[in-house]
Amino acid sequence: MVQYLTIFMEMHQPRRIREGVFERLLYSTEIRDADESMLMDLLFDKDLDKRILNRISDKCYLPVLNTIMEEELKISLSVSGILLEFLRETRSDVLEVLQQASSIQLIEFLCEPYHHSLAIFAGEDVFRQEMKDSLKIIREFFGKKPKIAFNTEGLYADSLADLLEEMGFTATITEGVEGILGWRSPTFLYTAHNSNLKILLRHCQLSDDIGFRFGDRSWSQFPLTADKYASWIRNLPGEFVVIGFDIETFGEHFKQETGILEFLRWLPRELKKRGVKLLHPSEILEYFEPADEIFFERVVSWADKEKDESAWLGNEMQKLAFNSLLKSRKIFEKKKCSKLWRMFLTSDHFYYMSTKTGPAGMVHGYFNPYKSPYKAFKCFIEALTGSLTALHYSRYTST
Repeated sequence: MVQYLTIFMEMHQPRRIREGVFERLLYSTEIRDADESMLMDLLFDKDLDKRILNRISDKCYLPVLNTIMEEELKISLSVSGILLEFLRETRSDVLEVLQQASSIQLIEFLCEPYHHSLAIFAGEDVFRQEMKDSLKIIREFFGKKPKIAFNTEGLYADSLADLLEEMGFTATITEGVEGILGWRSPTFLYTAHNSNLKILLRHCQLSDDIGFRFGDRSWSQFPLTADKYASWIRNLPGEFVVIGFDIETFGEHFKQETGILEFLRWLPRELKKRGVKLLHPSEILEYFEPADEIFFERVVSWADKEKDESAWLGNEMQKLAFNSLLKSRKIFEKKKCSKLWRMFLTSDHFYYMSTKTGPAGMVHGYFNPYKSPYKAFKCFIEALTGSLTALHYSRYTST
């Protein structure tokens, strides 16, 4: 039976594209003086982003982080660089609590692409730079150097293993997809195909029991209590369990009134009663040897029932937007706007364009600030086209 549990959370908020930006860019009297900073101010809805961040900070980030401190709850955290930037500018109080929890070893940081981007599909050099920038800001803010990677939304394929190993990562966390696992169980450690990179697998069912089903009154296991959940973990066969979800699960996706924060508060106590110890991912690597090599013949992720890249690149709008962005890269680089280009690469922009139906469609719609995938596509294309137009007329060029 399982005696160890690893909890990881993803912490990210995007910069959302402002509606009607094409006209703002096209008719700006300062277009000839446009530089990266000016374009970013015009393109992204800072007021909306600030309102959302303030709400989530008050209802989720601070309550969760305070619970972590009070209950001495060990977690690992994958946090995007653009969120850390915005926290420094807007909510330094959240950043301070993160630093406190990190300083007493309650938080172990994972490394993800800086802009929570689709860099895995944009080229090795883009992915490498995104990860290097994340390592840099985590070292700057927390004095830590992560050794374990968690690519955006768990995106992973065998082709990524050598690159991660080359960059000095010892392991990555990705989704324990049933079709990939075969006879294997996600409760063991593995190595990547033809690589020394270790693979930790998120337990899909147990993770989604919290992340998606916690508030579902039609679920046969409702209500989910900490003692019930701790018993499920203890009774699993295997060596350890990895569960992961958005940190916004606690207080944002599920409001405090549902009892989600009390569940988090009581979970470490119930785990301790049953002899289950919380470990950071790095400690799992110290405790256990790989059970086998595992093959990922296709791209996997933790998104939607397909568990692949289709949440971001599954329809023609998403593909057109992404390919248009890739083709524009050299123009942005020539005009010294590489950061802006990588802001466009943020996965959320493409997630909003999903036309999936059913439960997955409801989740995409919940996050979509435009309330329509077609409007999200329109805003993205207009922002990209407007930026290229502004850069064409701008005198701001590289030397």
